[in-house]
Amino acid sequence: MIDLRVDATRQGSPDATTFIALLAAHGQSLYRFIYTLLPDIDQAQDVYQECAMTLWEKFGEYRADEPFLPWAYRFAHFKVLAHRKKNRRHPVQLDADVLDILAEVQLEDNERYEAQLQALPGCLDRLKPNERHLLELRYDAGATVVQIAEETNCRAESLYRALHRVRKKLLHCIQRRLEMEKAP
Repeated sequence: MIDLRVDATRQGSPDATTFIALLAAHGQSLYRFIYTLLPDIDQAQDVYQECAMTLWEKFGEYRADEPFLPWAYRFAHFKVLAHRKKNRRHPVQLDADVLDILAEVQLEDNERYEAQLQALPGCLDRLKPNERHLLELRYDAGATVVQIAEETNCRAESLYRALHRVRKKLLHCIQRRLEMEKAP
């Protein structure tokens, strides 16, 4: 992914700081959106970089009262279309109509995903210390279940079941929080 901090901070403007903050907060979602529409990692990275540059160039047109991500998705969608047109010779290209449908679905999925991410910290706080520790070992430390089993002298099957229960607990908590947000 592209890092615009050097160029943007030279500008020294509040717009540069705002842009950097928005791109840092939403860059992964933007990249996922592009990668969904253009599933070649190298091409997706190229398009992401082009998109980030265009967003920076067009940032003066961005209205702070509108959400950043949908605004950025529009540019990304057009960048993907332009990239596909430029690289038409490559096989296994989806029809433009299918690409538009995928883009719409991805927008909806990203909105749901972002809402879930917002609810996750509160749900993590509600876990018991041993449940949270298990998640930290598995995901923060990147240890496999077999490695955790060896370190804790537990059976791997028991840890798989425990992880399943904790994930299920988190899922239910997130779903409840999102339902509560929707209720008037």
